[in-house]
Amino acid sequence: IKHHNKRDPLFLYLPFQAVHAPLEAPKLDYENNYKTGIPPRDIYRAMLSRMDSGVAEIVQTLKDKGEWDNTLLVFTTDNGGAVSQAGSNHPLRGTKGTLFEGGTHGVGFVAGGLGLGTGSGVNNSQLMHIT
Repeated sequence: IKHHNKRDPLFLYLPFQAVHAPLEAPKLDYENNYKTGIPPRDIYRAMLSRMDSGVAEIVQTLKDKGEWDNTLLVFTTDNGGAVSQAGSNHPLRGTKGTLFEGGTHGVGFVAGGLGLGTGSGVNNSQLMHIT
């Protein structure tokens, strides 16, 4: 991003594996996160925190380069969480790898300045499909 010419279109696909098995997190991220008392869940939370930091760094870099207003950021997941790996799909039934709602539903959001207008906080409960 830092070396990208703003005059050229940029498509960036970044499939984070940060919240994926095996449950491993950098020691500092683990130590700096609130502990629930459930060690696998605490590791998972540290992994998620690391991913959040990575996304925040990307967004900040786009803003620093003046490209955020011409950006459409789509954040999504490919499935529900793996309950066996400290994920939670509550209140939905099922887990990753099943056809129950907990295995197939995921959350997502769209951010950036490209075509989103001036409003914020729009909630859409409709299906979203990305190919």
